[in-house]
Amino acid sequence: MLDSLMHRHDSSHASQAPARRVDLTLGIIILLLMFGTPARASGRSWEPLILKGARLSQLIGSDISKLEVLAVHDGRLVPIPFQVDERNRDGQYALPYGPEPTAADNPGILDADDEVSMMIADLGPRLDASAGYSLPYDALEIDLHDPLGGPERYAYIAAADNPIRTSKRYVVYDSKRDQIETDSYRLGFTNDFPTDYAPQNRIGQGGPSIIDRFKVRVRAVVLRIFPFHLNENDVNNNLLGWKAGPIRVIRRLSHSVRLILGIHSPEVTNVDLFYRNFGENPFKVYFPWVPRLLFGDIHVRLDLDFRDLSGYRLSYSGMNGPPIAVGDARAEQQLEGNPPRVRWVAISGHGHLIIQTFIPTPDLALLKFRLYYHNSPLSPHEPESLKGESPGIGYLVSGWDNISSGTHRLTPILLNTSANYDPRILLAELHTAPVVFVRPVSAEAARSGGKSMPARGLAKSAGAARSARTKVDPRALPNDQR
Repeated sequence: MLDSLMHRHDSSHASQAPARRVDLTLGIIILLLMFGTPARASGRSWEPLILKGARLSQLIGSDISKLEVLAVHDGRLVPIPFQVDERNRDGQYALPYGPEPTAADNPGILDADDEVSMMIADLGPRLDASAGYSLPYDALEIDLHDPLGGPERYAYIAAADNPIRTSKRYVVYDSKRDQIETDSYRLGFTNDFPTDYAPQNRIGQGGPSIIDRFKVRVRAVVLRIFPFHLNENDVNNNLLGWKAGPIRVIRRLSHSVRLILGIHSPEVTNVDLFYRNFGENPFKVYFPWVPRLLFGDIHVRLDLDFRDLSGYRLSYSGMNGPPIAVGDARAEQQLEGNPPRVRWVAISGHGHLIIQTFIPTPDLALLKFRLYYHNSPLSPHEPESLKGESPGIGYLVSGWDNISSGTHRLTPILLNTSANYDPRILLAELHTAPVVFVRPVSAEAARSGGKSMPARGLAKSAGAARSARTKVDPRALPNDQR
């Protein structure tokens, strides 16, 4: 099932993406052209924008509680939800809650390593300088360009003595129930494994879960002699720390696996992130030895065991023909008998499109993924809470002989959007980062480069220019960016 999306974590550096990412982007765009691009341009309604503090150089050193983010909606400059997550020099998030919380290096102050997140859909048109609105002296304009099309989008971030903020939030976390809710989905955990997932249209909707659990099934041969089996109950997960803001929930967990003869794998720590429309579970595994030296004939299955997908349709990468209705016995038999190679799997129904895929990593290229599909409500596949799978959908993963010793990373994500969202557009958005420019709004700040007068110093002086608001001055912008 299910650091943030690789290109989302600092999507402001999209123009510096490696050649491999460019090739992938071109391939997706060509594929869209070959098979017909839908008329609707990229919406990115599901996607966050995440900026490193280093990109907001004028604001480094500012009191985080004084920050505001504004955008134009219906002709008015209004606050939009945003979140600042502090990261320490070692890359760890400062997570104030949980059994092992982590403190920030410089608590409450915006540093270069910190992250500021907001939803792309909340950005609006450019502020008209003649509209009479004023912004703090050190305000920055965020200008987002989408390579997939659509209008430019803008937001304005600043530090102010009396910041304008909104109480709106997109995600909530109930730590006692270990449950996350948005207006798109509800996700609950048991022993930090997903055992509750429900598409929904509002927080607190309270619909039934469509899954029994997330299953991990491994079988192999040890030293070419002894059979070895592992399932999700052999994985030991512990929630260490967490933080919940209006844009995302961040959870740090430790993982270890019971192997053989009472031996446990080395404990590793990962961070899960959950947004309005998707959850992301990057995980890393450390092998002190080459796996094939100890294990042979390795078979891994990762799937969601659904309770009832009546009314849903299945689609997957490379599929020929229309989506398959869940319950179509002939099509299901073909899938089980000859599972296709896939990179993503999706189900759609009841107003929702749910896609499971992986963010590209070097380790992902070493593995081979085939579709796992099994619809057998009466056949047990223990451990499970409800007998059988109705159906089970996921991946059969091979290629483990290609894995070397050391640390390896995979980043699975689960996206839930409106059923009318074209999967081709969504996947193109996933693999094609927006391009973001950040520039000063005021002419004086632009001339100083936003660096000669640190924001924190300005905040200290009584009556300083920073506490005043200045009209938006388009003359501050380069000619080709006005």
